[in-house]
Amino acid sequence: MALPKRKHSKARTGSRKAQWKIVAINYSLCSHCGHPRLPHTVCSNCGYYNNELVVSHLKEEIRAKRKERKQKEMAEEVEKKIEEEEKKKKKE
Repeated sequence: MALPKRKHSKARTGSRKAQWKIVAINYSLCSHCGHPRLPHTVCSNCGYYNNELVVSHLKEEIRAKRKERKQKEMAEEVEKKIEEEEKKKKKE
């Protein structure tokens, strides 16, 4: 394995690490809803870009669909448990 032949000075190390700086992220506001977003990207809140609807599905619709799916799954699980309990009672 390669090993350093000489120790790097503090100045050399510091000048190398000086390039690692935190850059502030530039945000712009969505022209449709006013939500902050990254420049040159579709708004994650409303799905608009340059006053045109790009993403047709909205977050609210997605959340509503997920909620409906979860409710259906939970209802099915409850029905299965009830059926299993009835089968156990019939066997006894």
